[in-house]
Amino acid sequence: MAFFSLVVLLLSLMVWRFVRIVRGKPSSIHRGRNAPLNVCVVLGSGGHTSEMMRAIRALPLDVWRANRPFYVVSATDSHSAALAAEFEKDHLRRCCRLITIPRAREVGQSYFLSIFTTLRALGSSLLLIVSEKPDVLFVNGPGVCVPVVGAALLVATLSPSWYYRRPGIAYMESYTCVRHISLSGRLLMPFCDVFTVQWQSLYDACLGKWWKRNGSLFFVGVSQDVDNMPL
Repeated sequence: MAFFSLVVLLLSLMVWRFVRIVRGKPSSIHRGRNAPLNVCVVLGSGGHTSEMMRAIRALPLDVWRANRPFYVVSATDSHSAALAAEFEKDHLRRCCRLITIPRAREVGQSYFLSIFTTLRALGSSLLLIVSEKPDVLFVNGPGVCVPVVGAALLVATLSPSWYYRRPGIAYMESYTCVRHISLSGRLLMPFCDVFTVQWQSLYDACLGKWWKRNGSLFFVGVSQDVDNMPL
């Protein structure tokens, strides 16, 4: 009975700590105004990577140069790694900091087997967070970003604040999501400080959802309804 009570107490403390971490301010807020931030950019693959690199190019280069970005890709995604290296070399004249992790789920893989591959990806993500201690996570799916965000929240929950605070989390929903949030987006939106969508119809659909974090949802894209767009 005493052991059971102790387990319940420890679990309750972890839940309390987790909620406090999620609702608290991210580590980027506690850094000095001119202090460089360690920015983790998670590149999905294919169109997700193209959208992310397009967003990065839209940022002022001076801001990007003043911080310390590194890029996370899945072990089988050589194309995204090449795009990140090309951007850092051509625009910033520096070597690319690149980290690979196992893919959480392969295309066509069964959900049962994906449990084990996701755990493997989570383990690699935990090592990544502990070694790099990112101040900001910049993600846009697909599933490769979920274990990275989960690992960051887990490390922040289990660590004292002087060792690691949770990072600021910015999620950019894909342009292909017109009326429904992606699965990765639904999983991560409650924990995001910034969550952007590309379509007005999707923004309207997300308002009032219980899993939407207050003040985190932003519309940054197309205001025209997809059905009324000229072909």
